[in-house]
Amino acid sequence: MKLTSQQFKKYLTDAQDKFEYKRIEVVRLFVIQKKHADEISKIVNSPPGTIYNWTYLYNNHGIEGLLSKKKGGRRREVMSVKNDAATGIIVTATKIRLKLCNLISKTISKSYVYDFLKRNKWRKVAPRPQNPKSSKDVRDDFKKNFPKFVEDAVKTFASNDSRPVKILFEDEGIFGRINELKNCWAPYGIRPIVKFQLVRQFDYVFATVCPGSGETFSLILPDADSQMMNLFLTELSKHYSNFRLIIVSDQASWHKSKLLIVPDNIRFIYLPAASPELNPAEHLWDHVRENFIANQTFDSLDALEAVLEGAFKHIYYNPDSIKSLVSFSWIN
Repeated sequence: MKLTSQQFKKYLTDAQDKFEYKRIEVVRLFVIQKKHADEISKIVNSPPGTIYNWTYLYNNHGIEGLLSKKKGGRRREVMSVKNDAATGIIVTATKIRLKLCNLISKTISKSYVYDFLKRNKWRKVAPRPQNPKSSKDVRDDFKKNFPKFVEDAVKTFASNDSRPVKILFEDEGIFGRINELKNCWAPYGIRPIVKFQLVRQFDYVFATVCPGSGETFSLILPDADSQMMNLFLTELSKHYSNFRLIIVSDQASWHKSKLLIVPDNIRFIYLPAASPELNPAEHLWDHVRENFIANQTFDSLDALEAVLEGAFKHIYYNPDSIKSLVSFSWIN
């Protein structure tokens, strides 16, 4: 069906992209305005042969011959590689190309793979580690019942204790003079050189974080054991003396030790085994490593401690920046 001038203008208005617009405009100039191909060629910067080809498509297939074809005709089929991506199997573009070739029974180029990735908004990211013994059902059950766990813990305080309740998540991070190299920004032509050392000296940071406010409390200690945990709980209890504290932690031995002396204003809730991803305090360690100690070497533990002290002071006085890291929806 041949189009009128008004119909051509309607298709131009609704064009999906500049290439579709150009094809329709060329044919409109040729068919409706009766311009010569050489004249149109100068206007749209396309050779006369292309103009004749587009007119042929219009004459034989109607306006459908000029419309842009929808990309990704096999989108559902090829997107099944997402299952492999979710488990970390897809590591290189070559593996994706081989997978797609098998799925669509057709040889494709590597450039097609990169176009596929860009079109579907994929990016290469570091996977989140997970303990092989971790159970999704157990994690989901803990999230679902978390409000009840808190309620039961609150009931164990004295009935006449009217102090407000604060929920804190606790964890320990290890920092040492063995430095792990991190990706960093650099201009083309320059590959950064970073000193690397293997010195087995370590400090431990005991810390709590409140997901609702982003506030933190931390101590830098020489070991992670019951004695250090007692020291941490004593200082934590003093710092929050006006609150009843619900401490959510993992099941490390020093968290459940018989030697542990738990202050009167503290109660514990223990996370399921092998489920560190449930603990928002874990995010503090990556934040500190990336923003404060990445790609640095330290001549002594004192030098490391000075940097850690500055890092956790900065975190303490900037709770809003931490809140975005630790504000898990199931906790709120």
